[in-house]
Amino acid sequence: MKTRIFLKLSAVMMIIALCTASCGKSPVTDDAVTDDTENSGDGGNGGDGGDGGNDNGNGDTPATEVMVSLNLVGEIPDMENRSSALLYIQAYSLRDDDDEYYEMKPYAHGLFDKASDISVPLQKDGKYKFLATIVADGKNRISMEEGVYGLPFRTSLTNSFVVNDEFNRYLVMRGDADLAGSGMFIRPDIDRYYGESPTYTVAPDNPAPATISLVRATFGLNVTVKNLTEGKLYIETEGTPRVSISYPETEVSYIFSARSTYDAYRVDCEGKTEFTNEYAERINVNITYVTANGLEIPVKQDDYWFYRNECTNLEVTVSGTAVGSGININVEDTEMKDDNQMIEFVGGGDYKKN
Repeated sequence: MKTRIFLKLSAVMMIIALCTASCGKSPVTDDAVTDDTENSGDGGNGGDGGDGGNDNGNGDTPATEVMVSLNLVGEIPDMENRSSALLYIQAYSLRDDDDEYYEMKPYAHGLFDKASDISVPLQKDGKYKFLATIVADGKNRISMEEGVYGLPFRTSLTNSFVVNDEFNRYLVMRGDADLAGSGMFIRPDIDRYYGESPTYTVAPDNPAPATISLVRATFGLNVTVKNLTEGKLYIETEGTPRVSISYPETEVSYIFSARSTYDAYRVDCEGKTEFTNEYAERINVNITYVTANGLEIPVKQDDYWFYRNECTNLEVTVSGTAVGSGININVEDTEMKDDNQMIEFVGGGDYKKN
C-alpha cells in the first residue's frame, strides 16, 4: 500500500481515498490511432447491397475465388447465449510490402450477430488481413437509423460479407461509439472487444481457416460513498457518460471502452502467447457533490491511470466537519477477476480464453 498525504483543505467537506487497480507496473500507452480523428467520417454503409461483389453464401463462387472460414480466439463474449451482441469484421487485401497497415486495401466487410459459421470469398493466392470488433450489447446500446447502426459499425446487420471498399479501419481501431439516446462518446460505457489476424495467404485448394485474436478493450470503475446523508455525487470520467450516486445509494459500478482499441490489442496481445494487462490510459476523473438544495461543491479533479481489464476503485467519505479535511490517495495492487462482483459487466466476465 502506497499512501500520499495532501495539504489540508479548509473549504471541502470530503475525504477521498482512491484505490487504483494496477499491478505495480509502468503504464504502456500509444496515441498513434487516436490522432486520426479526421478519418472517422468516411466509413461506408455496408447495407447498400454490396455492388460489384459477392455476399457470403449467395450464388456460385467464381473460379478465381475460394470460400475461407473465420475463427475467433482470445477474449470473446459468449455470443451464442447473448443475442444482443454485434460482431463487425473488415477484410483487407494486402500488397507485397513490409508495412502492411499502409498497404491495406478495403476488400469486404460484414456485421454479424453470431460468432460461428462465418466465411468470406477470397481471391486464390491473395494476401489478406482481418480486423474485428465486438460490442457485447450492441443491438441495444449502439444507435440505429433506417436500419444502419452508428459508430463503430456504420453499416447494417447482414450476417454476411459485402464485397466493396466503402468502409474505414479507424471505425474499429478506436473506442468511439454512437450510443442510442446519448450521442457519441470517445470512451462509451460499453463492453468492447478488438482483434486482428496475422497476414493470411489464401491456399488455392482447401484453405485453412483465418484466425482473428481479440482482446477485451475495456476499463472498470467502482465508486463507493460513505456517510452520504443527503444529495448526490456526480462522477465524470473523460469521454464517458456521467454517472451519479444519490442518497440512500452507496455504490455505482460501470465499464467503459479504451480510447484506442487498436493500441490495447497491440500492447497486450499482438505477437504474444499469453495476454497481458499492461495497456493503460491516463484519464481525467471529476467528482462533484451536490447538496439537497442544489449547491454544487467540487470535490476532486485529477488524471489517473486505468489499466485494460482491471478495476479502479474510488472510495468517497463525507466528512462531518468543514475544517481540517485532507485527501489521502491509496494505491493497491489488485486485479479484476472473472468473478469480481465490484464491476457488473454485461454478461459478467464470461469470455472464452482459447
